[in-house]
Amino acid sequence: MFKNLFIILLIVLFIIGCKESTKSPKKDYTMKSKNILIVYFSYTGNTEAFAKKIGKITNGTIYKIQVPQEYIENVDKLMACYAKGDSEEKMAKYKKKLYDIEITKFDKKISDYDIIFIGSPIWDRTISPPVVEFLKQNNLAGKVVVPFVSHGGWGPGKSFEDIAKLTQGATVKDGLAISERSIPTEKKLVEWINKAIN
Repeated sequence: MFKNLFIILLIVLFIIGCKESTKSPKKDYTMKSKNILIVYFSYTGNTEAFAKKIGKITNGTIYKIQVPQEYIENVDKLMACYAKGDSEEKMAKYKKKLYDIEITKFDKKISDYDIIFIGSPIWDRTISPPVVEFLKQNNLAGKVVVPFVSHGGWGPGKSFEDIAKLTQGATVKDGLAISERSIPTEKKLVEWINKAIN
C-alpha cells in the first residue's frame, strides 16, 4: 500500500514539474513603470518581427522609420546587383544613393521615453543608413539605449559600436544580434530585455 502511495506521489510531482516547465517566461513587472520606445527600420521584415516581439513583451511604443518608396526601389536594385555578382563599379551608383536619404520626421517626443530600443538590419557590416539618420536627428543623451540587429549570418559587425558613437551621453546596453540560425527563444528574449532595462 505504501509502495503504491509512493508511486502515485512521484507521478503527481512529475506532472506538476511538467506544467511548471511549460509556463511562459516570467516578465519583469518593473517594465510597466518605464516608458519604453522601440524604434526600427526593416527591409525584409526580419527586424520588424523582433521589434513587434519586444513591443509585446515590454508594452512599449513601436515606431517604424519611414523612407520614400524610391529609396526602397534603389535598395532592391542594389540587392539584385549583389545576386547577379555585378562589379563594384556597376553597384557604386546604387550604394551612393543609400546614404542620400530623407526619413519621415519623428512625430513623438523623445523626452517622453526612458528606454529606447534601436533596431536595424546589418548593411555593409553596420546599421542601415535610415537608422543612422534617425540617430543623427534625435538626441538620445540621458536615455538608456538598447540595440538589436538582424543579419544574414555574418554577425553584428560594428553596429553596436556605431550606435554608441551616435548616441553620445546615453547609456548603451548590450545589444542582441539575430539571424535565421540564432533566433532567440521567448525565454531568452525576456531575459535579455530584463537585463537591459533593469
